[in-house]
Amino acid sequence: MSFLNFQILVVMKMRIYLNKVYFFICIMLLLSACQYKQTITEITTTTQTCMKEDVYDYSKTVEESKDYGDEYLKRSLFVGDSRIYVIEEAQLDYTNVVAKVGLIVNKLDVTIIKQDEQQDYTAMDLIRQQDIDHLYIMFGYNELGWVYPDLFIQAYQRTIEEIKKIHPHIDVYVLSIYMPSEEALKKDKYASKEKIEEYNQLLHQMCIDNKYYFIQSDTFFANEQGYIKEEYTEDGVHLKQEYILDYLMFIKTHVVEREQYEKIHCD
Repeated sequence: MSFLNFQILVVMKMRIYLNKVYFFICIMLLLSACQYKQTITEITTTTQTCMKEDVYDYSKTVEESKDYGDEYLKRSLFVGDSRIYVIEEAQLDYTNVVAKVGLIVNKLDVTIIKQDEQQDYTAMDLIRQQDIDHLYIMFGYNELGWVYPDLFIQAYQRTIEEIKKIHPHIDVYVLSIYMPSEEALKKDKYASKEKIEEYNQLLHQMCIDNKYYFIQSDTFFANEQGYIKEEYTEDGVHLKQEYILDYLMFIKTHVVEREQYEKIHCD
């Protein structure tokens, strides 16, 4: 083989080699581009912004639901005055109660509820000790003598806000002020049917404004005129102990399933 032929052969082999290298580089670039595109898609997907919209109609009172059982009550806390304290007196092992006779809505941080050898505990102290998902709160009967109903609502709202600072994820159920007996109203210089109805309207509006659930708490024991039925009460103001279980049955069958009223919107 001549030297010239040898050079030609070498050049031809070099071209074949370079073509293979070029082809390999092109393939690698294409694969890299595809992988990059896939990565961009995944990032775009994982950074998608989604928002939850609450579509519950807070202008409604809570409607009847399925029975959520005693386990639901174990995750709930009842807060209020003597009308809630009757639940505590029932001494049930599946209820949590922070209440006291005469307790008013703006005094939870100073009213002593429990004492032991080491310490006095206010209502708010005991609320801090709870591990709960749901709050049921009733005030208003002791505050019917307040001169300005707006001050009652403001105090009520502040109290709920303070509790939500401690338990930010709770569902709040505001229980209406149920009407006492007609005879009991006649003996009370502060209470009247009109005043209770006004307070309940203000409470319902507070629930609408702040997305709390409002329960018409006298649904099963009120007569046609709206007063508590005589057989349900001894003093005309509080439920008899024999009806506490019925009242709790009413509570656990009037529950809002929050997830049913959440719509998710994504960008």
